[in-house]
Amino acid sequence: TKFGKTSTGTIWLNKEMTSPYEFYQFWLNVGDDEVLNLLNYYTFLTPEEIAHLAQTIQTAPEKRLAQKRLAEEVTSFVHGQEALVRAQKITAAFFEDKLNKLSQVELQEVFSNLGITSITGAQDTVEMLLACQAASSKRAARELLENGAITINGQRLSTTNTLTDLNTRADNLLIVKRGKKNYYLLRLEEKV
Repeated sequence: TKFGKTSTGTIWLNKEMTSPYEFYQFWLNVGDDEVLNLLNYYTFLTPEEIAHLAQTIQTAPEKRLAQKRLAEEVTSFVHGQEALVRAQKITAAFFEDKLNKLSQVELQEVFSNLGITSITGAQDTVEMLLACQAASSKRAARELLENGAITINGQRLSTTNTLTDLNTRADNLLIVKRGKKNYYLLRLEEKV
């Protein structure tokens, strides 16, 4: 029913429960001490290929070649080559801080556990940060903006920005990034 000791962090074969991107990331983040056993259990690699990957763990552990190969093999086997390519594209977009280049479908795969917060164009950036829960108060939102800790669709915000100043995507999605690792997805709705 699950892989691991707890239900949090569980991966599922069903893409509705664990997206191919999350599935790929799970295998990519396996530790050096586990990866060789997992390559033996879950791939069809030859013993020679696995021995070569074992050497790379010793000579170039920072490259994580064994983990990348494990993630590629298992994701392709379970979800297919197209899903693997999409997962690799999404991973590269995160690494290069280019999430804005992803399609709406790819963004929804990345943020499947978040929901999309809808906001109207009349709100200012402080209200927007409160609406998506990126800030707990107006004061905290203003501090984040003053410190340059907020980007939307790759554009750094300040307290003087309004929602009309933002680089919007064709699908009206706003990717809010607070700090280095906190993301929120918003849809800018037209006023009715």
